[in-house]
Amino acid sequence: MPSPISHLARFDLLTSVGTLVAIVDPAPSDPALLALEWLDRPARVRRVAQRLNSPLPSQPTSHPSLAHIAARLSAVLHAALDPHAHDNLSPPPNPPLAPRGTPFQLTVWAHISSIPRGTTTTYAHVARALNRPDAVRAVANAVAANPIAILIPCHRVIGARGDLTGYAGGLDRKRSLLHLESALPPTLITASRPRPPLPHPLHPVAPHH
Repeated sequence: MPSPISHLARFDLLTSVGTLVAIVDPAPSDPALLALEWLDRPARVRRVAQRLNSPLPSQPTSHPSLAHIAARLSAVLHAALDPHAHDNLSPPPNPPLAPRGTPFQLTVWAHISSIPRGTTTTYAHVARALNRPDAVRAVANAVAANPIAILIPCHRVIGARGDLTGYAGGLDRKRSLLHLESALPPTLITASRPRPPLPHPLHPVAPHH
């Protein structure tokens, strides 16, 4: 049973595909990432605080223990959003992740964390891999509930026919992420669709003191 969290801290990161809200427990000396949600999806950000039963600051917060995890997360996301970052170098390791969920959700999130960059899988394939072939809908719900965007790459899970289906950050964002990873299904690549802009370095939003 995860220990209760007395209060949460947050910092925001601006990326080429939108601003992300990083939510952490600042109490440990080496804080773990509890959630990474899109700023333009405020309902999901609020649900994180409700699920953790702890108030979330409405603005980025300042805490001495946040500097290290903010730097690590920025490096990871910058590599993840650079289409050439993995050509010759290994990606930087993720910071500690500590998503909160049911045992089944945690199992699904652990499985999709192993989906390699540049590839996709389907909800049905995940269900079969977990020896739960009849649990496709439950898998889809668990994928949709993933609280850590990009690092737990739920955007790499698509429909059985190659359609994008849903994504918490929006289908355009899911398309952009798969395009950056050269993993967009062929049925969704059209000559008329412009390429998304190349990502720029991430910029942490200045915390409020």
